[in-house]
Amino acid sequence: MLTVVIPAYNEEKRLSKTLPALKEYMGGREHEIVVVDDGSADRTAKVASMFGCRVIRHAVNLGKGAAVKTGVLVSRGNLVLVTDADLATPMEELSKLEAALESGADVAVGSRETPGAVVRRISIRRRLAGKVFNLMVRVFMGLPYFDTQCGFKLFKRDAAWALFTLAECRGYSFDVEVLVLAREMGFKVREVGVIWRDKSGSKVRLLWDGFRMLKELAKIRQKCAAISSPAIPGTSAPGSASSVRRDLFTGDTWYFRARKRVLSGFIKQHLPAGTRVLDVGCGDGWLAEALPECEWYSVEPDVVLRGEALSRGMMAAVGIAENLPFEDRYFDAVCIFDVLEHLPDEAPALMEAQRVLKPGGMLFISVPLHPELWSRHDMRCGHYRRYRKGEVIRLFEGYGFRLVERRFFMSLPLPLVWATRRLSLGEPGRMPGVLDTLAKRLLRLTRQCGCLSG
Repeated sequence: MLTVVIPAYNEEKRLSKTLPALKEYMGGREHEIVVVDDGSADRTAKVASMFGCRVIRHAVNLGKGAAVKTGVLVSRGNLVLVTDADLATPMEELSKLEAALESGADVAVGSRETPGAVVRRISIRRRLAGKVFNLMVRVFMGLPYFDTQCGFKLFKRDAAWALFTLAECRGYSFDVEVLVLAREMGFKVREVGVIWRDKSGSKVRLLWDGFRMLKELAKIRQKCAAISSPAIPGTSAPGSASSVRRDLFTGDTWYFRARKRVLSGFIKQHLPAGTRVLDVGCGDGWLAEALPECEWYSVEPDVVLRGEALSRGMMAAVGIAENLPFEDRYFDAVCIFDVLEHLPDEAPALMEAQRVLKPGGMLFISVPLHPELWSRHDMRCGHYRRYRKGEVIRLFEGYGFRLVERRFFMSLPLPLVWATRRLSLGEPGRMPGVLDTLAKRLLRLTRQCGCLSG
């Protein structure tokens, strides 16, 4: 099966022309087309839906890299093609990329600068800008490719998931980051000459976006330099959102101990022994150790944390919330703790949870509340948002879930947390000195007063 991922920002007109051509090319081939509407203000999502595409919507414009990542991580095909909405490279060129994968490559990159390439109607200004950018990529990133930016790339599924799980660049330089990650992770990449034709209506602004792309290159170079040994799928450079997440899961502060105690106690009240439970984003598998009477399954993108979950007795798979590797109606309960805030769009994860739950099954979730607490803590942890109480209820009711019970954690220490965030004190999950001690005592008082229920 082939998944075609199309990032789209205000592409109503282009999609109206290109999607019919794409569907005609596919014919009877098993495929899916995933259009990621990156906060468009026009009818992009509606047009894509009219042609039978899976549509994933970002609430705001996050950038092309973020849109591609969202699309790849919800893909279901064993091959994943990333292409632009204008189909500047015609679909007939797909066979060339497929041949490269069949000959042993994990990633096939369409190129306008290698033998076999045919470029039509490109301005001198755009060609010059592309040459300069590619020179910088080759010199500063050490990549051997002559064209990293052509919007026509084919991935084997395992390579696509591994690479885009780690990719963090939201802008136009995401291609470079993915190719750097491929090099570090040992994936084989083949550059293939393709036909490419310049189409009007490009969203790229050469000067402004060119400057932003150079800043992105600097960040990618810094990330690459931080990797001291070859990476493996599901791991990342120190200081990235993934490594910070790993630190938080394995943290042993009073806050994390209290949080685990509250969540496990809450689940235990509702689930009898022998219940089959899926923990999405399981971290180190602490739930299986806390509630061994349940039958635990889990999905975790970080292979280091997955290994720890396996050692705790979980049947753990490498995967993501947006594409669960389990059959329909398989679980009595699904836990999604501190995951949704890390996703550009919660919809695919909630639809997947609904799919794998048995009729009458229970969904347990935890999310960070209070947008006014947004700080560098959230940015370092890779959050996209914090929620309001009413917003959470409306979100889940919109997917057919009925609220049974809710609880609030850290109620009394909230003013201290607010002050700490506003003053940019401490590290994620920790507060400095006397504030840390005071928050700990307030949390203990919260439990004694029964203030955890909402």
